[in-house]
Amino acid sequence: MTSRTVRKNLAPNTIEISVNQGLFAFFRGTNALIYKTVISNTLRFGLYESLFQGLEASKGQFAASVGAATATALVATAVTYPLDLAQGRMAADMTKKSTGVVASAAKPRLYSSVRDCLQQT
Repeated sequence: MTSRTVRKNLAPNTIEISVNQGLFAFFRGTNALIYKTVISNTLRFGLYESLFQGLEASKGQFAASVGAATATALVATAVTYPLDLAQGRMAADMTKKSTGVVASAAKPRLYSSVRDCLQQT
């Protein structure tokens, strides 16, 4: 069994991550989160109005509002869930960043981009 040093403060963990993996390790997976947010909000704004107008005449205003919101959230979640999964996997990738001198000793990252992560999934 290997012994692990338990760090109880934020500062030692922050220093260790920045030294071992670089400063960009703190933002790994952020691009997938940005894609997810943009796509989700675009779907919600565009789809809600269309569904609300279509349902309002036949169901009434309250039922149309609830129905349109539910259907919009369902579609947005179904479309953007793979990006949420990619963001989590990219953020959890703890392999060390390969540097010039010890490039052969370090393992490459599991995912090179959001597209690569989605293709491997």
